[in-house]
Amino acid sequence: MKDCIIFLRGVYRTRDLDHYRRLCRGKFTIAANGGYAFFAKAGITPDLIIGDLDSLRGKGAPKPKEIQVVVHPAEKDATDAEIALDYCLNQRVKKIDIVQPSTGEPDHFAGNLMLLTRSVQSRRSRYRPSVRLLSRSHEVFLLKDQTRVFRDSIGDLISVLPVSGNIRLSCSGMEYTADCRTIRRGRTIGLRNRICARLARIEVEGQALVFHGSANVR
Repeated sequence: MKDCIIFLRGVYRTRDLDHYRRLCRGKFTIAANGGYAFFAKAGITPDLIIGDLDSLRGKGAPKPKEIQVVVHPAEKDATDAEIALDYCLNQRVKKIDIVQPSTGEPDHFAGNLMLLTRSVQSRRSRYRPSVRLLSRSHEVFLLKDQTRVFRDSIGDLISVLPVSGNIRLSCSGMEYTADCRTIRRGRTIGLRNRICARLARIEVEGQALVFHGSANVR
C-alpha cells in the first residue's frame, strides 16, 4: 500500500488548505472521524473515513455508498486517531503522516504524541514504519538509535525529549552542538535548539521525540 496521510479533528484555516492539499498528493488519504472537516473544506474526497462518526452527524458527511467507510462503536478502548493508525500499520504502510492542525485538548494531544512510539514497539518484526504528527508549522517524530539530517532549514527549531530512560544526543549545524551528551528523561535541556547551517544533523542513541518547528513542513 502507498504512503498514508491521516487527518484528525481540528481547526483547518483557509490559508493552510493548499499546503495540506500538497501533502495529500500521491498518498492514501484517511479522515479520522472529525478529520473529515478538512476534506469538506478543501473540496476533496478522502479514500477512507474511519471512526465512530459521532463528529459527522448532521454535517453533510458523504454517504457510505459514495466513499469507503469503516465504522467503529462509540464505546471503544481507543481513539479514532489510534484506530486510523492501526489500520495503516495493519496494511504495513511504510510512511504515515498524522495531521493535527491545532493542539486542541491537551490529553488528546499528549495521547497522539505517544502514538508515535507504536512504530518501534515490535522488536521481532523488521517492519519499521516512519510515523510523524504534523501541523502547518511543525512536525513531531520518534527517533530510536537513529540519525536525522536537515537540509536548507536555517532558522528552524529542534527540540529533543527522551521518552524511554536516558539518551545520548549528538548534533551539529545548530546553535548548540553536542557530542554524545547524556540527557535524562524528565530533563528539558534538549529544547529549543536552532539550526544555523544549511546542513544540520542529530543522532539519538536511545528513544526520543523530536519536535521540528518550521514555516515549511514538507
